[in-house]
This record gives sequence, C-alpha cells and structure tokens, in this order.
Amino acid sequence: MPSILSHQVLDGCDVRCRFCNLWAKGLKPREALSVAEIDAMLEDGRALGLRTYVIYGGEPLMRDDIGEILQVSKRRGYQTIMCSSSGRLLERVDEIGPFIDLFLCSIDGSPETHDHMRNAPGLFERVLEGLRALQRYPGEIRFWTHLHKRNAHEVESIAKIAEQLDVSVDFFPTHSAGRGANSLVLPDAERIAAFDAVLTAKGSGLPIRTHEEVLVADRDDTPFKCTWPAEAVYVTPDGEVYPCERVYTDPEHRLGNVRDEGLARIIASEAFQRYAKELERCNACRLPCVMEVSRGSAAQERRRQAEQADVDRHAEARAPR
Repeated sequence: MPSILSHQVLDGCDVRCRFCNLWAKGLKPREALSVAEIDAMLEDGRALGLRTYVIYGGEPLMRDDIGEILQVSKRRGYQTIMCSSSGRLLERVDEIGPFIDLFLCSIDGSPETHDHMRNAPGLFERVLEGLRALQRYPGEIRFWTHLHKRNAHEVESIAKIAEQLDVSVDFFPTHSAGRGANSLVLPDAERIAAFDAVLTAKGSGLPIRTHEEVLVADRDDTPFKCTWPAEAVYVTPDGEVYPCERVYTDPEHRLGNVRDEGLARIIASEAFQRYAKELERCNACRLPCVMEVSRGSAAQERRRQAEQADVDRHAEARAPR
C-alpha cells in the first residue's frame, strides 16, 4: 500500500530551463483540481494510510490558492513537501511557511550557472533571499541539485553555499527521461568523477544529505529495484492517476481519475499493482525521492530476509534429530 501522494498541482512554470523541454511544447494547461477537490482527495488518502503529500509543478507558487492547499494538507495530518524553483518564494513565504515540513529548492550551481541554466537573470539571488525569509519558519530546507555537463565541476562550491545558508543538499545525476535533457547527461567517466567529488565533499563534513549508498550507486550507474510506483501515487493537475510521472504518462497507462473514481478504487486496481511490479526494473531516472524510497525498501527487505533466516535457523536447531 502506498504512503506518498505525489501531486503535480499545475502545468505552468515561470522559468525556461535548458534541461526541460516541457515549456517549449506549448502544451495546453489542464483544468487543475480545486482546493475542495484536493481536500477530498487528501481525505481519501488518509483513510488509505497515505502520510506524505508532495506538491510540485510546473511551479506550484504560481497557484493563487497554494496557501489554502497547504493548509488543507496540514489539517489532514500529512507531512507536506513542496518542490519549487523558488523565484516567487519571497512574495509568498508567509502564506506557505507555516504549513511546510520540507521545502525542496532547485539549485544548479553558482549564480552564473544557475541563472544560465534557468534562463532567468537574477534568479539565484531572488531564490536565496526567499530561502532566508523561509528560515523564519520551522520546516526543513534542502537544495536539489542534478549534476550535468555544465555544473559537475561545482560540487564543492554548491555544498558550501548550502553550508553557508545552513541547509542540506541532495545531488543526483541528470537523466533524459521525458524532459529533453539528453545533451546534458554526463558521460560515464565524468559522472564517476562528479560523484567521487560528492563523496569526498560529504566525507569532509559538508551538508550533503544523500545517503552514501545512493551516491555510490549513482556514481556506478548500478541497477536498482525501483519501489517508487508501489510506494507513491502520482496525480496530474486535472486528477489523472498514473504509475509514474517520468515514464508512464501516456493514455495506455492511465489508471483513473480522482474526480470520477476516488483513490481507493484506483489503488486497489489490478493495473496499479501490475505497473508497480513492471516498473521495478525501469531505472529511467535516479531522482533522490525514488532512490531513497527504493533504498529503504531494499534495506527493509534485507532485514526481513535476515529475520526469516534467524527463524529458520532456530527452527532447524529445535527440530528432532
């Protein structure tokens, strides 16, 4: 049974990132769920045991009612996480700050690198100003930094920016799944060097949160069993449910719509279980959320196997000879 509700709350975005081609496709915005509809979805989710609500976009801070959505999430008892490029953070900080447990902020490198990659002059300084204002509230702040050809040499400086701001950072490799970032993906040797640099920086005490096991797996491009589709429900702005945002968002893999069917029926469907199993070997992305959830599931399975082995040994020892 999943525990995470991952909700893309709108299509619109206010930056034009060089590693994302979604803004260039001119897609027609979908009719987003209203606050009342989101509340109903969250209520259903809590009854099913969902505990974490992840909000992203597009740029979620472009929704006029984002503060209301966050209030609903906290009222329903969710751990509430927001992913944002943060250019609008300063102007919305008092609306959202009291209701966020974890704020994930995209940072691509130095001010020059960040603004270039986001096609937004002055964005880096606006982001840091907003983050400093958000620190008045108790939620955690974390950088999300994907490493690619333009910033792989900036690992230590990015980690030091996080340290100076008193936040942590997750590093992960840029991937091409669904976003048009193929030209930025690091070749093998450069990826290995970049993640060796991350491991060195983490070992020196810089505030890199990514687990060492995940960093080694990212460095070596180690295949992994992806449990994200079994642990999370992905909902589009207009309420469509799919097994995965990055890969399985074509009509063939549509699982239903929360407006029509509700989460309980969708999660209980044979298709939900089938796609969760099918995607275990996908490995098309290595996002920190995917890798950490999958690492936790793998560790839990290892513990279960070890406990079962102990039970079997004890049973064998007690068996009559």
